[in-house]
Amino acid sequence: MRLALLVLALVMLSACATSGETQSFDGAETAQGLTKCLAIDEDDVETNYGETVTVATILGGAGGALIGTVIAVVTRDPSAIAAGAIAGAGFGAAEGAFSGVKTANQMKAYAVQEAQLDCQLATVKEDNERLSKLTASLNASLASNQKHLEELEELYVSKRVSKDEALKNLSQIDDATKQIERTISAVKKRRQQYIDARNQAQNAAEDHLDTTDIDKEIEIYNEQIHSSEEALQRLMDRRKVTYVG
Repeated sequence: MRLALLVLALVMLSACATSGETQSFDGAETAQGLTKCLAIDEDDVETNYGETVTVATILGGAGGALIGTVIAVVTRDPSAIAAGAIAGAGFGAAEGAFSGVKTANQMKAYAVQEAQLDCQLATVKEDNERLSKLTASLNASLASNQKHLEELEELYVSKRVSKDEALKNLSQIDDATKQIERTISAVKKRRQQYIDARNQAQNAAEDHLDTTDIDKEIEIYNEQIHSSEEALQRLMDRRKVTYVG
């Protein structure tokens, strides 16, 4: 009876520590948050598009006028100086405008991707704080399950618990373990969503983004997943050698 109560308490604890948290780590919340991040566009970011094009056009025109004037002077044709300056200015302005539009488009694209990456970083940082608490709960539940497996086997071998009761308790522990497995799987799926979003932003920016900070947060995700997977494996290894038969 003592063991049955202990195992029942363990199962209830595991359910509290995993089922509710699993719902919040099923990927839907993250997918929604990341969708908002990737939906950021130039309307949400200050890119100075018009200013960049205007400055480039003015500088191009001035430079073209100067070149046209110099050419006219070099050819020793005073009458062509004004015409050269005007022609050079027109050509330079056109080239400057073209260059300005190209530069402005690049700046706009990179600014949008930077904003998307910043949004992703804020989301994964907040997520990592919740994951830290979840990981602690998971590992505590896994350790408790392993301890109860050892107690169950000891009681069964000493014939202080019947086979039916032992099998029932094993089934409860197995159910709690499967729930923990599903939770870890959900967290791994969530991690992949962050990696995919990071890669999407980086590819759109043609590898011009600095992803150092978000990479560090993803690595923290990896470490916490690895911690729970190790604890889960220890429990599963112990379960394999637990004798009830």
